[in-house]
Amino acid sequence: EYFLSELILGGEIFKGIMEFTLPKIKQQDVQKVGKIVLGTVKEDVHNIGKDIFKVFAEASGFEVVDIGIDVPEEKFVEAVKEHNPDIVGMSCLITAGVSSMKKTVDSLKEAGVRDNIKIIIGGGRVDEGVKEFAGADAWADDAAKGVRLCKQLMGIEG
Repeated sequence: EYFLSELILGGEIFKGIMEFTLPKIKQQDVQKVGKIVLGTVKEDVHNIGKDIFKVFAEASGFEVVDIGIDVPEEKFVEAVKEHNPDIVGMSCLITAGVSSMKKTVDSLKEAGVRDNIKIIIGGGRVDEGVKEFAGADAWADDAAKGVRLCKQLMGIEG
């Protein structure tokens, strides 16, 4: 069990550490492995998990385009068209986000870009059933697992 204030403080501490650490990680010669468009879906404003995943993914060689929180389906579609990613990552921590994930995948299909990308979903409310419901390719409930799955989706071991 956690108190909300502890989670917020933990997120702020992590953010401060990453502001110091991430530039040093990026200076290392990490082979680029792909591009991810990442956002928290519409009706959800949680960003801690998304931000942790982003740092782990960047440290592993992914270029990450973070499109923010409470992101409507159209913005995901626009970002895919603009950035041509290999993977789209959607985060949600609340139950309302599950239907937003499905709507986003449906919008990507309608826009004709779904077949060109892999989709991973993550957060406290996702599991195999949500993955199937939304039409995603993979799901993770922690950042490290999510990065490993993204590498697998790219055909990279590790």
